[in-house]
Amino acid sequence: MKVLIVDDNAKDRKLLRLCLEKRGCQVLEAADGEAGLEMAGSGGPELIISDAMMPKLDGFNFLRKIKRAPQLQTIPFVFYSAVYCGSKDEELGLALGADAFLIKPTEPEELWQKLSEVVERNGRNVCQLPSGLPAEEEEYLKRYTDIVTSKLEEKVAELEKARQELERSEQRYSRLLGSVTDYIYTVQVKNGRPVSTSHGPGCLAVTGYTPEEYSDDPGLWYRMVSEADREAVERQTALVLSGEDFTPVEHRIIHKDGRIRWIRNTPVPRYDAKGKLTAYDGLVSDITDLKKLEEKLRHAQKMEAVGQLAGGIAHDFNNILTAVIGYGSLLEMHMKGDDPLRHNVEQILAAAERAATLTQGLLVFGRKQILNPKPVNLNDIVRSVEKLLARLITEDIEMKSRLAGTDLVIMADAGQIDQVLINLVTNARDAMPDGGVLTIETEPAKMDHEFIKTHGYGIPGNFALLSVTDTGVGLDEQTRLRVFEPFFTTKEVGKGTGLGLSIVYGIVKQHNGYISVYSEQGKGTAFKIYLPQIRASVLEAEAVAPLPARDGHRTILVADDDTEVRNITRALLEEYGYEVVEAADGDEAVAMFNKHRDRIDLLLLDVVMPRKNGKEAYDEIIKLNPDIKALFFSGYTADVIKRKGVEEEGLNLLTKPVAPRQLLNKVREILKKGARK
Repeated sequence: MKVLIVDDNAKDRKLLRLCLEKRGCQVLEAADGEAGLEMAGSGGPELIISDAMMPKLDGFNFLRKIKRAPQLQTIPFVFYSAVYCGSKDEELGLALGADAFLIKPTEPEELWQKLSEVVERNGRNVCQLPSGLPAEEEEYLKRYTDIVTSKLEEKVAELEKARQELERSEQRYSRLLGSVTDYIYTVQVKNGRPVSTSHGPGCLAVTGYTPEEYSDDPGLWYRMVSEADREAVERQTALVLSGEDFTPVEHRIIHKDGRIRWIRNTPVPRYDAKGKLTAYDGLVSDITDLKKLEEKLRHAQKMEAVGQLAGGIAHDFNNILTAVIGYGSLLEMHMKGDDPLRHNVEQILAAAERAATLTQGLLVFGRKQILNPKPVNLNDIVRSVEKLLARLITEDIEMKSRLAGTDLVIMADAGQIDQVLINLVTNARDAMPDGGVLTIETEPAKMDHEFIKTHGYGIPGNFALLSVTDTGVGLDEQTRLRVFEPFFTTKEVGKGTGLGLSIVYGIVKQHNGYISVYSEQGKGTAFKIYLPQIRASVLEAEAVAPLPARDGHRTILVADDDTEVRNITRALLEEYGYEVVEAADGDEAVAMFNKHRDRIDLLLLDVVMPRKNGKEAYDEIIKLNPDIKALFFSGYTADVIKRKGVEEEGLNLLTKPVAPRQLLNKVREILKKGARK
C-alpha cells in the first residue's frame, strides 16, 4: 500500500514512515499541505495521513482541496495531530471528509490497526462521499476560525510559558554569576620575576574584566588597584617573590563599571624540588559587602559608645540644669519688667536651655531619648517652622519650599522633626558662605524591592520623603561617608560641635526612618529622609497652657536623692501655695507617706533613687492608698526609665530638666483629674 505522509515535523514523519515500512508500505513524504497536494496528484497514494497544523497550507484546507479534486476525493484521509483542542477539531475534520482523527502519539500497533480499519472501511464504500461536508463556505470559515484561534491561543500560551521559563533561567544565571565572589589566578615566575598571569573565569563577576582582557593587557591588574592601595599590593608581591613571610592583603580595586570594590588577595607559592619559586596561585575574594557590614558595625559601636556616655552624664547634668533653670525662673518671676538685671537672668536661662538641648541631642543620637510620637502631617511641620528657618539663613540665600499636594501623615514627635530641619538648614547655610539656593521638599515615596536593591537600605512600604538640598560647596566622598559620626565636623574650632548631623541621624532612626546624603564637591548637597507613612488622622495641636494660679491646701510628697532638685522643687511648689513633704530616697518616701497619708494629695517621685526606686516606692504606697495620684520625673535615659517599669504602665512622667511652667501645669492637671495615672 502506498501512503502519503504530510507533516511539517521531520521527526514525526520519520517515526511514522518506519512504522509503515515495517508493515510493507511504500511511503511518500511532504512537509506541508501545498507539497502534499502536488504529491497526491502525481504519486497516486492509497492513503493520506496528515498533520492538522502546518505552514503554507494547514491540514484542514489541504483536506478541502483533496475532497474537491475528483481524481483525489476517494483517497482515504486520516488526521494524525499532536495539537488537539477538543471535539471541534475532530468534528470539522470528519465534516470535511476525513475518515479518522487520531492523536499523537499512538502506539504503533494501535495506529496500524486503526489505519487498516480506515482502508478496509473505505474499500467497501469507494464511491460514497461523506454526508457531513459543510455546504456553506461561511459555516466552514466560522468553524475553521474557531479551531485555528484555539490552536493559536494554545501556541501563544506555550510560547509565553517558554519565555517565562527562559527569563527565569536568565535570572538564575544572573544571580549565580552575581553570587561569584571568589576566583583563582596563577602567576608564572622565572628567575624571581613574574612572566605571565592567567585569571580564572570568575574574574568577570568580581572585576568586570574577562580572562582574555587580562591576557591582552598584562598591566591591567595593577592599574585597576586603587592608587591608595598600590604600595601595599606591591609590597605583598615583593614578599611572595622573595620567599619571605607574607599575609593576605585587603585592598580596593576599580571595577570595570567604575565602582570601588574591596577584595582580599591571598597568594599561595609553588616551589620546585630544589625549593625554587616557580609560580604562585592566588585567591581573590570580593569582600565589599563584608566591609560595608564592618563599617555599619563600627558606626553602631560609636553610636552605642556615645549613648552610654550620654546616659552616664545625663542624670547628674539634668539635675544640675533643673536647679539652674528652676532658680533662674523663680528669680525672673520676682523681677519687674524694667529691672536692669532681667536681661542677665534671661541669658542664664537661655544658656541653660542650650545646655539642655545639647544633652537631649546626645540622648537622641544614642537613641535613648523619650519621644512623644503622634500622627502628624509632615507638610504641616515644615510650614510651622518655615519662619524660624528663614531667620537662620543669611539674606543672600534663597529658600524654596515645594510641598506635596497630598497630606503625608507620619507617626512622629513634631518637635524632633523640627530639630532635624533646623540642623539641616543650619548646615546648608554654612555650606553656602557666598549665598545660594536652599530647597525643602516633601513628596510621597514608595520603597519596593528594586529601590531596596539599588539603594542598599529600606523595607517595602509607603514613605514620606523630606529633602533638604543646597547649592553649596559640597562634600568629598570621604567626608560624605563620615557626616553622621559624632563629633566629626569640617568647621573651624568653635564653630561646630560635630553633633548636628549625628542628632539628625538619631532622630530619624528613632522614627524608624532612613536618611541618606548625596553630594559632590562644588555642586551642593542633598539630604533625603524617608519616614514611614501611616493611615491615621492628624491630631489637633494642644495650646500652651499659662502658668496656673496659686493652689492652696494641697500637700505634695517630693522624693528625690538630689538635694538641689528637692530644694528648688519645694521652693517652686511653695511659691504657688502647695505644702511640701520631702524624702531623700524610696524608703523614706514610703515612711513619710505613712506618717502624713491623710493629707498627701500627690506623689512627686524621682524614678531612680537609692534603697528603693520611685516605682517600687509607688507600688508600696498604692497598697496603702489605691487612689493616690503620682507624677514621676527623671534625668536618666529612656532605656533606664523603661527598665523601671514607668513607661510601660503609662504613669505620668516628666524628663529633667523640668521647666517650672511645665511642672506646675502638670501638677495642676493631675490634681484636677482625680485619676492616679
